[in-house]
Amino acid sequence: MSETGSVRRYATRRAQERSVGAAPWTLGRKHALGSLLASTLAFAVTSGSAGEARADATGWASVNGGASVAQPAVDATTGVAPDGELRSQLSFDTGVGTSPAAPFIVGGIFRVAPTLGEHTDFSWSARVATRGFQTGPIGVALDVGMYARAGDVASIGLVGGPILGGPLGLQLAVMGHLGSEEEKGASALLGIDLLRLTMYRESLLDWWPNPLRPDEQPATVDTARR
Repeated sequence: MSETGSVRRYATRRAQERSVGAAPWTLGRKHALGSLLASTLAFAVTSGSAGEARADATGWASVNGGASVAQPAVDATTGVAPDGELRSQLSFDTGVGTSPAAPFIVGGIFRVAPTLGEHTDFSWSARVATRGFQTGPIGVALDVGMYARAGDVASIGLVGGPILGGPLGLQLAVMGHLGSEEEKGASALLGIDLLRLTMYRESLLDWWPNPLRPDEQPATVDTARR
């Protein structure tokens, strides 16, 4: 009896040790599984919200090139401004605005415009655009804001002008600026807006469908939820 009792006590003690040793691993596994499920759920919710938010906002991202002419500031020594010259200029724009479904869109644009071989202008402008400008096939926008010039001759002032938007993200901008020390100039830039070409395009769909346009997003999200 004593040997049988000893064996039973030993077996019971070993079972308890295995149970205690396995508990942390079991709890850790359950915690990891819970964290994975929570992360997956959070990602799904975030993705759905992003799809809905994309339909409520406008975006711009364009690359442009053309020519500019500037009347430099008055020379402090002679009191005369040098003659303006025609120069090559690039422009890289990015910005966000209100819903593209509205008749008019209001937003902001940050622009970097280097004049090749000379200076670079940085500007922040408010933009008002028609729905046709954003979704096509044709529309207009107006930018008005402030600029600052980095280069040999620094300048700061006002900048703005109209932009004609065409199909497939094409656009023609005619911009003017008036800066410090009576420095002024204008530019004509032809470019393409990559977001208007892809995500927001609602024209020419018969030969080039656009599944990314915002008005398709709510239906896609609702279908996924079902």
